[in-house]
Amino acid sequence: MKPRIMALLVGLIILFVPFTGFGAAPPETGESNTLEPLFSAQEQEAIRGLITDHLSALQTKDATAAFAQLSPPTQLLFKTAGNFMRLMIEEFPILVATKKIIFVELIELDGYVVEVVQLIGPDGMPVNGLVIVDQMDDDTWRINSIGIMMARHKPI
Repeated sequence: MKPRIMALLVGLIILFVPFTGFGAAPPETGESNTLEPLFSAQEQEAIRGLITDHLSALQTKDATAAFAQLSPPTQLLFKTAGNFMRLMIEEFPILVATKKIIFVELIELDGYVVEVVQLIGPDGMPVNGLVIVDQMDDDTWRINSIGIMMARHKPI
Protein backbone atom coordinates (compact mmCIF):
# COMPACT_ATOMS: atom_id res chain seq x y z
CA MET A 1 0.00 0.00 0.00
CA LYS A 2 1.35 3.44 -0.87
CA PRO A 3 2.46 5.60 2.08
CA ARG A 4 -0.02 8.41 1.30
CA ILE A 5 -2.92 5.96 1.18
CA MET A 6 -1.77 4.42 4.48
CA ALA A 7 -1.57 7.91 6.00
CA LEU A 8 -5.10 8.63 4.87
CA LEU A 9 -6.33 5.36 6.36
CA VAL A 10 -4.62 6.07 9.67
CA GLY A 11 -6.11 9.56 9.73
CA LEU A 12 -9.56 8.19 8.95
CA ILE A 13 -9.39 5.68 11.80
CA ILE A 14 -9.71 8.51 14.28
CA LEU A 15 -12.43 10.28 12.30
CA PHE A 16 -14.73 7.28 12.27
CA VAL A 17 -14.67 6.70 16.02
CA PRO A 18 -18.29 7.40 16.97
CA PHE A 19 -18.15 10.48 19.19
CA THR A 20 -21.64 10.31 20.68
CA GLY A 21 -23.15 10.12 24.12
CA PHE A 22 -21.55 13.16 25.74
CA GLY A 23 -24.56 14.42 27.71
CA ALA A 24 -25.16 11.96 30.53
CA ALA A 25 -28.43 12.29 32.42
CA PRO A 26 -28.22 14.13 35.76
CA PRO A 27 -28.16 11.94 38.87
CA GLU A 28 -31.50 10.90 40.31
CA THR A 29 -32.56 12.35 43.64
CA GLY A 30 -30.46 10.94 46.45
CA GLU A 31 -27.56 9.93 44.18
CA SER A 32 -24.16 11.48 44.67
CA ASN A 33 -22.77 13.99 42.17
CA THR A 34 -19.24 12.77 42.93
CA LEU A 35 -17.64 11.09 39.95
CA GLU A 36 -15.41 8.12 40.53
CA PRO A 37 -12.26 8.09 38.42
CA LEU A 38 -12.68 5.86 35.38
CA PHE A 39 -9.09 4.65 35.55
CA SER A 40 -6.91 3.73 38.49
CA ALA A 41 -3.64 5.56 39.09
CA GLN A 42 -1.83 2.39 37.93
CA GLU A 43 -3.79 2.29 34.66
CA GLN A 44 -3.15 5.98 34.03
CA GLU A 45 0.55 5.50 34.71
CA ALA A 46 0.73 2.47 32.41
CA ILE A 47 -1.08 4.23 29.55
CA ARG A 48 0.91 7.44 29.87
CA GLY A 49 4.14 5.43 30.12
CA LEU A 50 3.22 3.56 26.94
CA ILE A 51 2.58 6.81 25.06
CA THR A 52 5.82 8.36 26.35
CA ASP A 53 7.81 5.25 25.40
CA HIS A 54 6.14 5.14 21.98
CA LEU A 55 7.04 8.76 21.22
CA SER A 56 10.59 8.15 22.47
CA ALA A 57 10.93 5.17 20.12
CA LEU A 58 9.68 7.32 17.24
CA GLN A 59 12.13 10.11 18.11
CA THR A 60 15.07 7.72 18.12
CA LYS A 61 13.69 6.05 14.98
CA ASP A 62 13.58 2.69 16.76
CA ALA A 63 11.07 1.14 14.37
CA THR A 64 11.04 -2.24 16.14
CA ALA A 65 10.18 -0.76 19.55
CA ALA A 66 7.58 1.66 18.15
CA PHE A 67 5.93 -1.12 16.12
CA ALA A 68 5.88 -3.47 19.13
CA GLN A 69 3.83 -0.89 21.06
CA LEU A 70 1.00 -1.00 18.50
CA SER A 71 -2.09 -3.15 18.99
CA PRO A 72 -2.19 -6.33 16.87
CA PRO A 73 -4.87 -4.97 14.45
CA THR A 74 -2.80 -1.82 13.91
CA GLN A 75 0.32 -3.92 13.31
CA LEU A 76 -1.62 -5.86 10.67
CA LEU A 77 -2.50 -2.59 8.94
CA PHE A 78 1.18 -1.66 8.54
CA LYS A 79 2.56 -5.21 8.10
CA THR A 80 6.18 -4.28 9.04
CA ALA A 81 8.02 -1.98 11.42
CA GLY A 82 9.75 -0.40 8.43
CA ASN A 83 6.44 0.49 6.76
CA PHE A 84 5.18 2.01 9.99
CA MET A 85 8.31 4.09 10.62
CA ARG A 86 8.44 5.30 7.02
CA LEU A 87 4.87 6.57 7.28
CA MET A 88 5.53 8.31 10.59
CA ILE A 89 8.60 10.10 9.24
CA GLU A 90 6.97 11.13 5.96
CA GLU A 91 3.42 11.94 7.02
CA PHE A 92 3.47 12.63 10.77
CA PRO A 93 6.76 14.44 11.49
CA ILE A 94 5.36 16.00 14.69
CA LEU A 95 5.23 12.52 16.23
CA VAL A 96 8.88 11.92 15.36
CA ALA A 97 9.99 15.39 16.51
CA THR A 98 7.90 15.92 19.67
CA LYS A 99 9.86 17.93 22.24
CA LYS A 100 7.26 17.80 25.01
CA ILE A 101 4.05 15.92 25.71
CA ILE A 102 1.30 17.23 27.96
CA PHE A 103 -1.24 14.69 29.16
CA VAL A 104 -4.56 16.51 29.29
CA GLU A 105 -7.12 13.86 30.20
CA LEU A 106 -7.70 10.12 30.09
CA ILE A 107 -11.29 9.35 29.10
CA GLU A 108 -13.51 6.55 27.89
CA LEU A 109 -15.45 7.50 24.78
CA ASP A 110 -18.00 5.04 23.41
CA GLY A 111 -15.99 2.10 24.67
CA TYR A 112 -12.62 3.46 23.51
CA VAL A 113 -9.91 4.42 25.99
CA VAL A 114 -8.60 7.78 24.80
CA GLU A 115 -5.74 9.89 26.16
CA VAL A 116 -6.10 13.53 25.15
CA VAL A 117 -2.63 15.01 24.68
CA GLN A 118 -0.91 18.13 23.51
CA LEU A 119 2.39 17.66 21.69
CA ILE A 120 4.91 20.48 21.44
CA GLY A 121 7.03 20.31 18.31
CA PRO A 122 10.54 21.63 17.72
CA ASP A 123 9.09 25.00 16.62
CA GLY A 124 7.28 25.36 19.96
CA MET A 125 3.86 25.12 18.32
CA PRO A 126 1.33 22.79 19.93
CA VAL A 127 -0.54 19.98 18.24
CA ASN A 128 -3.57 18.48 19.93
CA GLY A 129 -3.91 14.74 19.77
CA LEU A 130 -6.08 11.81 20.73
CA VAL A 131 -4.34 8.53 21.47
CA ILE A 132 -6.61 5.50 21.44
CA VAL A 133 -5.22 2.57 23.41
CA ASP A 134 -6.36 -1.03 23.70
CA GLN A 135 -6.01 -3.24 26.75
CA MET A 136 -4.60 -6.65 25.90
CA ASP A 137 -5.65 -9.97 27.44
CA ASP A 138 -2.59 -9.82 29.72
CA ASP A 139 -3.75 -6.37 31.02
CA THR A 140 -0.98 -4.49 29.20
CA TRP A 141 -1.83 -1.56 26.93
CA ARG A 142 -1.02 -0.97 23.26
CA ILE A 143 -1.49 1.98 20.90
CA ASN A 144 -4.47 1.56 18.58
CA SER A 145 -4.25 4.89 16.76
CA ILE A 146 -3.21 8.50 17.13
CA GLY A 147 -5.20 11.38 15.70
CA ILE A 148 -3.56 14.79 15.48
CA MET A 149 -5.04 18.24 14.90
CA MET A 150 -3.20 21.52 14.58
CA ALA A 151 -3.83 23.80 17.56
CA ARG A 152 -4.34 27.52 17.13
CA HIS A 153 -3.18 28.62 20.54
CA LYS A 154 -0.17 28.62 22.77
CA PRO A 155 0.77 25.49 24.75
CA ILE A 156 -1.12 24.69 27.94
